[in-house]
Amino acid sequence: EWLQRSTSTPIQAVLNDELDQANAAAKRLLLLLAMHYQELKLNVFNRAIRIQLAPFLLRLSKLLGFEGYALYLANDANMTLANMTLRPNSHATPITPLEVLMFGDASIPPFDIVACGAAALDQPHWPDLGAEGLLFPALHALLAVYQTTCSMHGTARYIAVVEVLALHNWDLARLQVLPSPLRLYIQAALIGCPSELPTHWEVDAYKLVQRADLIQQRLAAEGTPPVALKAFVTPDQGVLHGSNDGTECATPVSKLRFALDRRMSEFRRLLCSATPQTVIVQHSNDISDHDLLAEQRLHLSVMAQRTMALAMGRGMLTMHTGQAVPTQKLTLPVLELAGKVPPNGAGISLNFEELPQDLLDWPKFHHGAALGARVVPQLGHHKADWTPWLDASDVAHEHAGYLLSMALSGHLDSLGKMDIYHLLSQGHVTTCIGLLLGLATSKRGTMDPETSRMLSIHIPSLRPPSSTDVDIHGYIQSAAVVGLGWLYAGTGHRRTIEVLLSEYSRQSPSLGSLKIDVGAYALSCGFALGLLLLGKGDAMPGLADLGLTDRLLLFVEGGRKTQRHFDAVNAETSTRTRVREGVEVNTTKLAPGALMALGMVHFNTRNEAIAKRLALPNTKYLLESMTAQTILLKVVARNLILWSEIEPTCAWVEQQLPGLVAPFHIDEPGPDVSPGQATSFRHIHNSIVAGACFLIGLRFAGTCNEEACQTLL
Repeated sequence: EWLQRSTSTPIQAVLNDELDQANAAAKRLLLLLAMHYQELKLNVFNRAIRIQLAPFLLRLSKLLGFEGYALYLANDANMTLANMTLRPNSHATPITPLEVLMFGDASIPPFDIVACGAAALDQPHWPDLGAEGLLFPALHALLAVYQTTCSMHGTARYIAVVEVLALHNWDLARLQVLPSPLRLYIQAALIGCPSELPTHWEVDAYKLVQRADLIQQRLAAEGTPPVALKAFVTPDQGVLHGSNDGTECATPVSKLRFALDRRMSEFRRLLCSATPQTVIVQHSNDISDHDLLAEQRLHLSVMAQRTMALAMGRGMLTMHTGQAVPTQKLTLPVLELAGKVPPNGAGISLNFEELPQDLLDWPKFHHGAALGARVVPQLGHHKADWTPWLDASDVAHEHAGYLLSMALSGHLDSLGKMDIYHLLSQGHVTTCIGLLLGLATSKRGTMDPETSRMLSIHIPSLRPPSSTDVDIHGYIQSAAVVGLGWLYAGTGHRRTIEVLLSEYSRQSPSLGSLKIDVGAYALSCGFALGLLLLGKGDAMPGLADLGLTDRLLLFVEGGRKTQRHFDAVNAETSTRTRVREGVEVNTTKLAPGALMALGMVHFNTRNEAIAKRLALPNTKYLLESMTAQTILLKVVARNLILWSEIEPTCAWVEQQLPGLVAPFHIDEPGPDVSPGQATSFRHIHNSIVAGACFLIGLRFAGTCNEEACQTLL
């Protein structure tokens, strides 16, 4: 006020001009620092520097009257506005579009490069940073992406994102330090790029989308020597495996075939069973600790079923990839069924007292089989590898599976008689199964006399009449029957066929105190019959008087038992069992095995007469009288006969559905029927579709048929 009263107008004008210049310089400084603040936000490792810069920016924005920007800084840096009153400033009104972008106004909030993300692409206009953009390369690059792609959609936008980033010399390492929202958006753009990319791109653009094949083509077109492929392979840092997880399969062939992606690492991660599973259960706060532990164990039991099933896939992944040393024992991988509970990683285990005692028998068997499958078949006799396991009772089931794999690879061809006797005399069920199946399969189709005698002592019909009844477990009898089918596979041996038919029609294949499942034993006999006459049909000479097809059809369709179809051997065993069958054929137990035999015997013969008799009925009564297993196997057996007519289309799958079942889908209500019938027909529908999908996978296995893949999906 004193200056206004005591000075002349020229002096006041000079002071006002200097004040305007100082204010403009301060605004210029604030603008540059605000852009630098956004630049720091584009690197997650610069957070400490950004937090140190925020208080100064806050005070400067308050002095210049940018109230909205001051509030933004306070919220972004988690600072307080206490003891800092905002003072209005007549010179604080933004005048340039860039200042409006950075500091906001009454209609728009201040600009945040991270918060806007993909939503910023909808902005119609973006101000140019001008010369200042060279000082802030990351901010300049992302604003260029926004400016270029704001009016684009779909793959055109994705391609534009890659081109702009490559123009600003960005690489994959630079993307890793971006904040999560921006990194995910750009990665989505990189993944969304089409497979057919522009041919005029530079090498940096192809590196962003990880197309090393196109890099090689570009360098070859330019006459540049090709760059080594390993220069574009990212190191395997995502999965940390121990030396005992059973998934090591890094062969030279796999390294060459899959050098440019991480599919092998992903397969190993999915098939590894050596690490505890993370158990996450959503629960309310009022649940007791006892109930919470019960829920966690229930969830862990479901996850354990998946873990126990991994051995099959792991065996196929690592098959014949391990070079074992004959003088060293192989190390068994860990089958980890325990879990851990976040956030502290507390351990939790299954309560095996409440679970069936034989729950882990077959998972352990497959676990050992996966280990044996890793050994290459050229190593010869591996007696030194598995002999130390014979006395280890805690790995007996794993050892049985290991024996099966060793036999399948031919490692046990020279196994001595005393060794076989020692293994079989222990009476361990899974060990006997693994050895019988392994030795028989390794000598498939040879009719080896020694192996045949070994199998015969486990099949009642092949033992001498004067022999003493021996209690043999039902699983071992079933394995011996299947082994007999492999040993005589494709030979059409008449005596073996007669024995299998006799065993198939036996009312109760149990002896002594050890009962066996009649349905499982009949299924084994049917599979063995199919192996003996695979694809032979009715053209096999010397078997016409057996009436094989008529017998099998009787087991499928049902009817009265006759002396021709059920031999007198049933009378011999009827006094040894309490099972009393009626005069009608028990199709529930006998039909599945007969269906397997019919499908394999008449495989690809296109016998329309038999295929017609195996077609599914179209009446409610007949459909509901069959089990789901029988329905599925009828679809499989019929189309094994009509093998060449299988098509990889949804229309072919729908052709397998009877007209009565077709309207019943999983997610659609059925026609006017009772709820119970609707549920029953949905199960029938699912069984038919499952059988058809299995046939498509079997018919086009290893062909990479895209149509079949899409149909199954």
